[in-house]
Amino acid sequence: MKKRNHLIAGFGFIGACVIIGVVVFAVSAVTRNSTEPKLGSMTGNSAAAVPAAAATEAAPASDGSSDEQWTASNLDEANSVLNDIYGSLMKDLPAPDRVGLRNSQRQWIADRNRQCGLEPQNDCAKRMTEAKALELDSQWTARFMPHEGDCFSTAVKEVGTRLEDDPDQTSGASISYEDGHYQVDYDSSPKTLGFSRGDPVRLCVVSLPTNCPPGDHRGVEYKALDLATQRSWTAADSEHECGGA
Repeated sequence: MKKRNHLIAGFGFIGACVIIGVVVFAVSAVTRNSTEPKLGSMTGNSAAAVPAAAATEAAPASDGSSDEQWTASNLDEANSVLNDIYGSLMKDLPAPDRVGLRNSQRQWIADRNRQCGLEPQNDCAKRMTEAKALELDSQWTARFMPHEGDCFSTAVKEVGTRLEDDPDQTSGASISYEDGHYQVDYDSSPKTLGFSRGDPVRLCVVSLPTNCPPGDHRGVEYKALDLATQRSWTAADSEHECGGA
């Protein structure tokens, strides 16, 4: 009888330990879920759509960088510029870095709301958003902006006019490349370029734009060498320099 009582007591002790362990695990899970940040819980003037810091810090590029004196005319413009830059980063970053960027966004929105409040068009939020736009743009520039002398091997995808509706081919010339690069020029004619669809091309960066508004990197100038015809063409990647129309 005494031995049986000892066994019953032992099983009772083990059962109590199991129950305690289950309760502790459940409480821990609830705590984790309650502290996980959720984008839908954020509030404030346009706050949920405003991007924040990137996942990793990167030194600003020495060329092709933004105008550090840039200021937005109001908070809505600053938010719009920041959202554009955030979108570019989310498109270009590898998947693990996109997760970090999204998490950083949540924290930055909370910090901005706490420091500046939720009043529309307040100067505090505008200044913080301008600074964040410049920061993210510097990170994009450091990781994705080409440098003078960089070269790419590609092929001609299409040779055309600068304007689509130009039967006389007098508006200028443009070339699209298979890797996504693009050149356009007002003064050239597609008839005289000497480039044809499918031709292999060596494309090299000649010059970069400077003092650009954040998020606007138009005006990279490339020299294209058609390896089939040995003809070359130097033109920018946009009709206008950064900050233009």
